[in-house]
Amino acid sequence: MIIELEVHSSSELPRPEDWTKEAILFNKCDGYHIAHKIVFNDDGSFDGFYDFTMNRFDKDFYVAWAILPDSVTIK
Repeated sequence: MIIELEVHSSSELPRPEDWTKEAILFNKCDGYHIAHKIVFNDDGSFDGFYDFTMNRFDKDFYVAWAILPDSVTIK
C-alpha cells in the first residue's frame, strides 16, 4: 500500500482542524515517531505534538511532520 503524505517543515504549524488526527514526525537522529495527539490552546494556537503517554515532542526534536490519513491505523 502506498500512502501519499503532505510533509511540512517544523516551522510550519498544523491547523486547528487537525486536532483529531495522528501525525508522523521525522527526527534526523533516529527516524520517525508517531504523535497520537495534536493539541491546541484555548485561543486556537498550536501547543504541540504528543505521544500516546501524553509526553510532548519538543519543537527541536523533529525537523518535519505530516498528518496521517484517517485510513491509516498505527498499532
